[in-house]
Amino acid sequence: MISRLVYLFAGVCALYMALAPSMGSLPNSRPAWVTVACFSGAISLIVAAVLGTRSVGGYVAAIGSGTILALYCCNAAVLILIRLGYYRFQTRLVAGHESLADRWRFVLDRPVLYLLLLTALVSLALSFHSIGKRKNLRSVAGD
Repeated sequence: MISRLVYLFAGVCALYMALAPSMGSLPNSRPAWVTVACFSGAISLIVAAVLGTRSVGGYVAAIGSGTILALYCCNAAVLILIRLGYYRFQTRLVAGHESLADRWRFVLDRPVLYLLLLTALVSLALSFHSIGKRKNLRSVAGD
């Protein structure tokens, strides 16, 4: 039951992080593949929460959590490369009216990002635990 709740919470956080840039009027500087990968990880975590750990839910959760954590590692590597001066990008100054969604994004994005990291790590550990337990039950039943 707790694993389903963790999978669902991680999936909802990932879904927010995938859809939040399109809600407001601020420009989205992320590449399209990052948005697609985050969305697919979110959907797979939500599907894993619905399926549970008895069937293929553990494998689906491992794929979704692994996708989200791979995006975190890629983002961390890009930030380190920017800091070291090996990666450059251009920024744009955008003038426009700030909407209510833009104001909420400044407040919500960082805590949701940290919650997503924590729940993705926990869901990956829970999915590996359920996969390992299932393999141990198969080997005991086969003996």
